[in-house]
Amino acid sequence: MCKRWPGADRGEFIWRDPIVWCAPERIPDFPHGQVQLILYPPPSITRFLALAAMERAGVRWRLSCTSGSLSGLAAAARARLGIMAHSRMFIPEGLVECAPHPLLPKLGDVEFILLRASGRLREPIGWLCAAILTKADLASAEPKHG
Repeated sequence: MCKRWPGADRGEFIWRDPIVWCAPERIPDFPHGQVQLILYPPPSITRFLALAAMERAGVRWRLSCTSGSLSGLAAAARARLGIMAHSRMFIPEGLVECAPHPLLPKLGDVEFILLRASGRLREPIGWLCAAILTKADLASAEPKHG
């Protein structure tokens, strides 16, 4: 499983999810009107979306932390080093989606896909792919609570 840009044709589409800002609290602190960002290193779809949104909106920002692991990003956010951009469906424990704020522009969506190896799948890999697709179908059929 991996992410792709919306509308790309690589992989088997599973679902689309918005990328949102997350922090330990719904209204994070912005010292001196500057957003402290916690992001994956390049190349990263969420990094690109976050930086492009900040530039388009003319928001002052600073990269306060970068990590190649989700656990590192989440730990930095929980330590209040800044905010991170992440898929709404998979917000790490201890973090919440930030409330709308003029310094937090909308980030857009990302698509989750399933990439299959070419050729015949080994049986356990085939079972895993089927389970992922079934779970995604069930999740998309569930009523959304707001």
